[in-house]
Amino acid sequence: MNKLTELALSFFDVIEAEGREFSRGASRLIRSALFLFFGLAFLFAASLTAGYALYLLLSLFIGAPSAAFVVALLLCAAGVMLLRSASPEDSRKMEEPAHVPGATEESESDAEKPAE
Repeated sequence: MNKLTELALSFFDVIEAEGREFSRGASRLIRSALFLFFGLAFLFAASLTAGYALYLLLSLFIGAPSAAFVVALLLCAAGVMLLRSASPEDSRKMEEPAHVPGATEESESDAEKPAE
């Protein structure tokens, strides 16, 4: 009976320790997600401000419509570069199964024949 009580107490101690560790991990995750969100918001605002400043500068030299077009092309190029860097480079290689040297493939007719 004493061993059963000790086993139950140690089990609940482990559960309590795991709960504390989960709580610490969850708070780190929430803090990181908030930093990521606000960092992206500030980065978006900074890119809008930089684009507008570039537009104002270029509009003095080449006119407003041309300046807007140049700024839009630059922002599109930056977006395409970011999207390309976020996607896996060799996605086809990841989808194809690896060939094992020396392995033989059985045809369906050989696999269906009963062993004699």
